Amino acid sequence: MSRASQLARVAARLGGGRIARGWRRATGAPGRAIVLMYHRVTDEPDYLGMAVAPAVFASQLDVLRTRTRVVALGELVTRLKDAAPLAEDMAAITFDDGYRDNLDQALPLLQRYGLPATVFVSTGFVDGTAHPTGERLRAVCEALWRAKTAANVWTGDAPVDLKVKAALEAPGSLETLIALRQTLKAIPATDGERILASLEALAGGAPASRGLILDWDGVRALANAGIEIGSHAVSHAVLSRLDLGAANDEIRASKQRLECEIGRPVTGFAFPNGRRGDFLPEHLRTLREAGYAYACLAETGSNLPGCDAYQLRRIGVGSDSGEVLDLKLALGRAA
Repeated sequence: MSRASQLARVAARLGGGRIARGWRRATGAPGRAIVLMYHRVTDEPDYLGMAVAPAVFASQLDVLRTRTRVVALGELVTRLKDAAPLAEDMAAITFDDGYRDNLDQALPLLQRYGLPATVFVSTGFVDGTAHPTGERLRAVCEALWRAKTAANVWTGDAPVDLKVKAALEAPGSLETLIALRQTLKAIPATDGERILASLEALAGGAPASRGLILDWDGVRALANAGIEIGSHAVSHAVLSRLDLGAANDEIRASKQRLECEIGRPVTGFAFPNGRRGDFLPEHLRTLREAGYAYACLAETGSNLPGCDAYQLRRIGVGSDSGEVLDLKLALGRAA
């Protein structure tokens, strides 16, 4: 756990959420639009820190509906077009990537609490033409660790090569796996794919998929249950690392594929990785031209009326306790 996370837990236990809400009431602060970002709801171990256990997710939903008015993201975006201040905090729930547990685990809990949500789907993941990088990396490293692959079989001395060697030298080390994952995210997509393909070749082929991603029947089941389906591009590539034509294809083709499969308009987009340097002004223009009504980032923070609907901030939620989530909601950002 990071130092920041440890401090957030201490602050939450000491009543930080209550204190922050009291200050907001005393100063007459207006309400905010809070978009929460999830990935997975599962009891499975997750080295990326993107999963929340179903029981914890249920407790988070209880806190969320107590502290905010939860609405569908499309409704929230429509409200933000009105410049009038919000009378209360409003919130929307989102999931990125399109994991199977969004249907099997998250949906029943959302239905129990009567809360809407949006799932941003990477269409290539569903079609099997692309795979989550973190999952590919975990699977191939575990295969190499089981085979006791020596680090000296990997050549090269670039920073990413050194991270690969460090991972091979430390079987089972989540720290080295996370460090390698972060390095892969920071290099051009083609270089990252080359590294992963080389690792999979070293392991004797890509390990079998664990079936973590929704199939199209699952995506349709979510849509038919009232979950809004949005686009998370085709391959989940960071758009700013692609040439403009390829990036625009990711934006347009994913929308067309989703609409074809679910039979309804797709108006929302979430940028892969979603940080400020991960997209360009040209991509915002393409979103508008393609017919999207809004887009979400992974930059932490809340939103106010009149904000840019194509750069909505979100607050990441992992296995936060109810107290920590309460603090995040009170602050309007990651604690």
